[in-house]
Amino acid sequence: MTWLARVRREARSVDQLLVMLVLYRQCLMRRSKTVSLPNTELRELGISRQTKYRALAELEEAGALIIL
Repeated sequence: MTWLARVRREARSVDQLLVMLVLYRQCLMRRSKTVSLPNTELRELGISRQTKYRALAELEEAGALIIL
């Protein structure tokens, strides 16, 4: 819940929120804090590769995640 509350404050767009939720879903499914984020999953939601990269960079800058 702490992460979700932080994400709610940081999300500036629907696309960012969707990227965060897909990441969270991946973490739950893989039972890991380190996951990949395939473009194909986001493409199904209408999110481009460029939007994904931008959202991830903004979220990292906000301290919501770390990109390895």
